[in-house]
Amino acid sequence: MNRPIKVLLAGVGSLNNYGCEAIVRGTAAMFQDEWPECTLIVATKTPADDAVRFRDCGNVQFVQEGLRFTPKRLWKGFLRRIGIGAGVPVRMNSLLYRDKQIFLSCGGDNFCEAPDGSLYNILQDLMMLGSNAAEAGLLYSLWGASVGPFSKKDTERKIAEHLQAAQLLCLRERIAFDYVSSLPLDNNHILQVADPAYYMEVQPTAAIPRQPGEQLIGVNISPLACSPADFTAFNTLLAQHKNIRLLCIPHVISTQGDAQDDVSFMESFRAQSPYASRIDILPAGLGATATKGYIAQCDLLIAARMHACVAGCSAGTPTLFLTYSSKGVGMAEYVYGHRKWVLSTRNLTGQDLVAKTESMLSEIAALHAYLKANNTRFKSDAIRALHHLKQTYTGKKQPVAMPALSHVH
Repeated sequence: MNRPIKVLLAGVGSLNNYGCEAIVRGTAAMFQDEWPECTLIVATKTPADDAVRFRDCGNVQFVQEGLRFTPKRLWKGFLRRIGIGAGVPVRMNSLLYRDKQIFLSCGGDNFCEAPDGSLYNILQDLMMLGSNAAEAGLLYSLWGASVGPFSKKDTERKIAEHLQAAQLLCLRERIAFDYVSSLPLDNNHILQVADPAYYMEVQPTAAIPRQPGEQLIGVNISPLACSPADFTAFNTLLAQHKNIRLLCIPHVISTQGDAQDDVSFMESFRAQSPYASRIDILPAGLGATATKGYIAQCDLLIAARMHACVAGCSAGTPTLFLTYSSKGVGMAEYVYGHRKWVLSTRNLTGQDLVAKTESMLSEIAALHAYLKANNTRFKSDAIRALHHLKQTYTGKKQPVAMPALSHVH
């Protein structure tokens, strides 16, 4: 009798980040459709809560991501309480791979550097876990990742050496694919795919009340990608277009006032705006699928968080990518085949935002039809990763470099 195939997915952290929830839901749906013999085991910060949230997904289990009560953390925590030091963060359990057969290292931008060129703890932890998994004989794959670029050659060399341990590198946009292909790698599958979040379905939601002639624009602005100075650009848009109403769409829910919290950031936007009566905010806690359902009702989406953009494009809502790094540019290019619908958050002006918004609204019917027509492509490109994962695991084929995606737009 064949033993069950256990697949570990790590790197998503908290599912209060709806992008991480969308990655898990999309991945679970792909396994259910394509490889139902597998059990997906997801490492998160709050596994008990997440198991309740996913009670409709029979093929998903959750485990604790980090080790909270290590001797070092207990000692450092004691010192912090008496005013010595700042303690140490919870780090990922590097033994999560035990009793699993496949390890998926969650993509997003985990394999990217910090603004100062250093490596985030989560990347260092994922590399340790990946190395341990590969040494133990697991099939190790990056899963829907943006990788680099790394500004320091020593760091780039370290990353390249680590990626040699992975049998499959599933990269979610062409810029990352080209970058990884330029590294001195061999014996790897290097594959361009779509982000697994494209595979998550839309949950029908209650109709948003609309006034005759009103245009509803969804907005996702995050405190990490934008600043309070950017509020002026959206106020300019509202000032010049009296028929526009904004629906602020949180995609990361965190502690009130936390640096990651979309809700408090957008509440501060509404509080300072002279057009607050035309700004609504979705409540916290809706989850990824319901939020995608509300995005589907918008005429247009302007979003800074990339998985909010993924939700918009896969729901058929024309989406303007507010970008702060190459990953956003690459993901917009994947969707549209060009970079026209990209706007940098660096030095964002009201004039630029109004011009891009007006341009998109003038083509809104064609853009909506284009996205609807391409949703099959998005899902097909997402599940392409699982096809190659299954083939690598069951076929025992020697890894070969795989081409990037090419599409007629």
